[in-house]
Amino acid sequence: MTKIYKYMAYVLGLILISAALIIIFEYDNFSESMGKPLEGVTIIDVIIQTLWWSVVTITAVGYGDVTPMSNLGKLIAMDCMLAGYALKLYILIDIFGHYTRTSNNS
Repeated sequence: MTKIYKYMAYVLGLILISAALIIIFEYDNFSESMGKPLEGVTIIDVIIQTLWWSVVTITAVGYGDVTPMSNLGKLIAMDCMLAGYALKLYILIDIFGHYTRTSNNS
């Protein structure tokens, strides 16, 4: 049961890090994606928007409603996508390894 907490911590960490990076490098572009002038965009709007983008990107859902505009933002998005796939692969390998060890011991 402790491994599930480890996986959840990895996912939460990945979400928070990617959201923070997008806030840093894409802040000037939020007015375009939200359809508001930059003065009308609050920090709460930005945080919710980046967390939404991060979860959608990591889980490979990819709605496409929010996309990074800058090249650095796109690079962060690619890293986020690959990290999401790597985490899923890590979990699958761990599950299969557990069942392989269990069947070999019996």
